[in-house]
Parts: sequence; C-alpha cells; structure tokens
Amino acid sequence: MFPLLTLLSSLIYFYLIHAENVTLKYIFKPLTTLFIIGVAWQRQRTISDVSNQRLLLPAGLVFSLAGDILLMFKDDLFFISGLSSFLCAHLCYIRLFYRPMQQPKHVALQAALAVTGLAYFAFLYSGIYEEGGLGMVVAVALYVTVISVMVYYGVLRHHPYLTAGVLLFFLSDASIAYDKFIVKGNTLEQLIMSTYYLAQYFIAQHA
Repeated sequence: MFPLLTLLSSLIYFYLIHAENVTLKYIFKPLTTLFIIGVAWQRQRTISDVSNQRLLLPAGLVFSLAGDILLMFKDDLFFISGLSSFLCAHLCYIRLFYRPMQQPKHVALQAALAVTGLAYFAFLYSGIYEEGGLGMVVAVALYVTVISVMVYYGVLRHHPYLTAGVLLFFLSDASIAYDKFIVKGNTLEQLIMSTYYLAQYFIAQHA
C-alpha cells in the first residue's frame, strides 16, 4: 500500500510544481516523505531484528521529514535548521550502513568522494560566503563531509539499489546547493525532489 501511496503523492506533488500551486505543494511535499516512512515501517514488520539498529532507519526518515518542512521556508535560519535535520538523518544512515567486520577500507572510493566533495565545495564557496558568511561556509562544509561519509558506507554495502539511493541523495543535495548558492532561485525543484524521493525510497526498501 505505502509504495503506491508514495508514487501517487509524488506524482501529485510534481503536478503541483508545474501548476504553481504553492499551498497544496507544501502539503504533498512532506506527505510523500511520510508515505516513505510507511514503506520503511511496512518492510521492518517483516524483519526479525530486535536490536536498536532497526530504529536508525525510521529515525533518519523522521529527521528527513523535519528537514523537508524546514526547507520550505526561505529564511537562512530555516535553511540551517533544515540542514541540521538532514545532517542528523545522514548520521543515522551512516550508523545503519556501517559494518566494521564486513567493510574493508576502499581507498579509491574515499579518494573519489573526497575529490568530488572538495571540488564542488570550492565551486560553491563564493556563493555560500556571499549568502551567509563564515557561519554558512562552516555549516555547508560539515554537511558535505557527513553526506560523503554516508555515501561511502552506503556504497560499501554492495547493494545496487542502496548504492543508487545514496548517490541520488548526493545528487539531490548538490542540486539544492547549486540552486541556492549559484542560481539563487528555485529552478531545479523537479530534479531535486525526484532524485530525493527515489533516494529515500531505495534506502527505505533496501537499507
């Protein structure tokens, strides 16, 4: 049921973007994430794991839901608060993906993510500083570091859908940053949200 509700809600949301119906769009944006939380809950009912690990996925999704709501407001304080919520979500996912006995270090992947993160941060730097000064620079730098670690441990799980999920999450957040700090508009919403919903759905189903 919840996968179908997620699909229907997301399609309505994308239609509302096209129709420029802001009020309903702001209802269906978090509603779609709420249905993805339902997907995770439905899946976890079939898993016999009784450890605290099973709380990490719903916790990450709930932090994401809070971030979705906070980022609907345009003030920088709400942006930082939304960023903090998603940072907490990524910390939950890192702990969820981490398998110390099953994941030997992958130096090439570490290097690729480090270079990609640093290069993109350098590309964004002037826009970030202009937007919010040193505080915003520090916040975004920390976020880029944490999401890169999340991607690293997600890829090391060697699951194709989970790998797709974490990479799509990275793409979605990179698009948000480009929209906010370079374009300074709201031009990539469909790309941002389509990659985001797919990312969260794949994580909910396969983490």
